Amino acid sequence: MTRTQLLVIVLSYLWILSACSFEKEKPTTKDGYIPVTKYHLKSGDSLTSENWKCYKVKEDLICIPKVWKPLKTENLFFYAELGNLKANEFFVLLKYEHSTTHLSEYLQKAIQQFKTPGTEQTMECKIMEFLYEDNRKRYFVEFEIQDSLNTYHGYSTYFVQEDNLYNITLKYLSSKDRNEFYDLYHDILYNYLSKDKPVVDVYERIEKLRHIDLNNPDL
Repeated sequence: MTRTQLLVIVLSYLWILSACSFEKEKPTTKDGYIPVTKYHLKSGDSLTSENWKCYKVKEDLICIPKVWKPLKTENLFFYAELGNLKANEFFVLLKYEHSTTHLSEYLQKAIQQFKTPGTEQTMECKIMEFLYEDNRKRYFVEFEIQDSLNTYHGYSTYFVQEDNLYNITLKYLSSKDRNEFYDLYHDILYNYLSKDKPVVDVYERIEKLRHIDLNNPDL
């Protein structure tokens, strides 16, 4: 048994989050924040070495479905193709260590990319801001984009943790099962480790949330 397989088995004992639901009050402030009074966590199935494989990148451990194909790239921390050579489907984890770029500045640039026509056109984009009890922010983006051949759905999460700025994105053909890929994305996100600790803590207290207007983002 290889070291990688051992890591997968250890990971299978981690409690993982597939989805969450919120009980919210109506916005009470002009900036549109909604207090979160309760939220419910739903655990997913264990990650098994039969279907998942983990990759060590510096001090980080990233686990993805076994059929996905990681590729070494010079400027990306971790990148994997989903196995369909005829479509631009991928998972990418960008990690900017000791970043001096502010999270809101980075998100503004991402929003501008969604809004600017190019080889891909944004059909839909929803952004949710989560505000935690220590005033840290995390942004979750759900998007649908189209190129000359295909339509894609996807998810991105932007946040800062220990002076590192993260962009974790999954993009797949929109014809595929959306619930399945939503769960896959969150299984990867909540089992991502750095220095043997979860990068995203499922037990962090979310105080407030709000939708971000793509045309008038107030960050």
